[in-house]
Amino acid sequence: MSLNYDFDIHWIIPKELFNDPQLGETLQRVAPGANTRGNYVALFRDPATVQALKNGDPVLREYLESAGFGWNVSGQRLPKGTFRMEDEDAHTDVLARLRDNLGQFDLKGRDLSGFDFAAFSQFVRTVRPFHGQRVSTGRKRRGTPAGFVFRLVILIVLAWWAAGFLP
Repeated sequence: MSLNYDFDIHWIIPKELFNDPQLGETLQRVAPGANTRGNYVALFRDPATVQALKNGDPVLREYLESAGFGWNVSGQRLPKGTFRMEDEDAHTDVLARLRDNLGQFDLKGRDLSGFDFAAFSQFVRTVRPFHGQRVSTGRKRRGTPAGFVFRLVILIVLAWWAAGFLP
């Protein structure tokens, strides 16, 4: 089985919220920065790729997680071999971590569930930022209600305060 290596960056706290007049100051104090590693996760687009890798050897999963991958499907629908231009720095960081972390994991003789390092290397050499309009996912997207986001941030702040992370 040939895996599809396209992946997208999912921002845990949307970067736009850091510019919000009501939430931005609080987020700057209590959350990872808008563009930091702690605020994003890399997600493969193809459900079959996610499932194959989830079923693979735990060492392979740890290797991918160490580079910032998660195990949900991204939900983005961009042309094959592309990623969102605004995510280029994070995308490049994930690829650099994959390269840098490879020597820390013994993958020889492991069940790689179809993960092909040669094919992945080819993908890395050819993947490009997408400069056009996003392709629809086919689902109607509803914006996140501001009240929900505000309540979520308040809950996070209270949890961090209760845990002693905030004065």
